[in-house]
Amino acid sequence: MRIMPKNYRAVSGVIFILMFLSTGPAYAGKLVDINTADATALRRLPGIGPVLSQRIVTNRESNGSFKDPEDIIRVYGLGRKKYEAIKDLITASRQEGRVYKAKKAPKINLNTATQVELESLPGIGPIKALRIIEYREKQGGFKRVEELVEVWGIGPRTYETLKDLITVHSGGSSDRSRSKPPPSGPRIVKCWRCGKKFAVGENRTSGTCPFCGAKWKLR
Repeated sequence: MRIMPKNYRAVSGVIFILMFLSTGPAYAGKLVDINTADATALRRLPGIGPVLSQRIVTNRESNGSFKDPEDIIRVYGLGRKKYEAIKDLITASRQEGRVYKAKKAPKINLNTATQVELESLPGIGPIKALRIIEYREKQGGFKRVEELVEVWGIGPRTYETLKDLITVHSGGSSDRSRSKPPPSGPRIVKCWRCGKKFAVGENRTSGTCPFCGAKWKLR
């Protein structure tokens, strides 16, 4: 019978951590600049998924660059606990005399946004995002942004927070294009959940996304 020392587990834990750090991701040696990184680069940070990474980018575009790494806490859903987990992996670049001006971020279109894009809005989690998608499918789309309060779980207070961040108009010539006959041959469908595009047969009107398995149906 082999007898292990009392501190065997503690020693093993330290060894495991050292092995993990030695083979860690690329950003372990290069800090992620939260003022220049795109959503893909931000997702490599621990605990920062597609929703939070998009919120960081959207917040930066709406409110201007982050003054320092800790300023990232202003992003909805990214509190002190998440900041403590990534603070040693991020930086916020600044240049002497440079003024960071806020850039107006594009509004989220309630009629075309994917689930991930909807979840980037403050106060909208996975459940409410799915409810918005279900509502627009049943009602044939939103006619006015005020209609958002008709979605179960979204009241006037949430609407006041979102009204300047959302739209229902696609703009351009998309409205005029509805009167044109649909093109023949394969059609391109954009998944409502993952946002990826894929081709479907001319006569297909429903199916599942080949990337995430979400069910889709053409109106």
